[in-house]
Amino acid sequence: MADYYPVVWRAVAALDHNDHQSRRALYARARVLQVDELKRIRPPIVKDDYERERVALEDAIRRVESEAAVTRARAG
Repeated sequence: MADYYPVVWRAVAALDHNDHQSRRALYARARVLQVDELKRIRPPIVKDDYERERVALEDAIRRVESEAAVTRARAG
């Protein structure tokens, strides 16, 4: 299973406009890219492995969003 957190964190940090809308768009693109990459794996991965990868990406997204919320609260 991939560790998506560093990739998601770097992508969010590199956003020109790090706002909710930009992050949501980034996460949507990440989900599409993940599906595309998982479909290219040969032999194809089983459904359980696909689900684990999906959950790992969603966990990374939640972690980045949680950290962003804490940062905003401290700055606010």
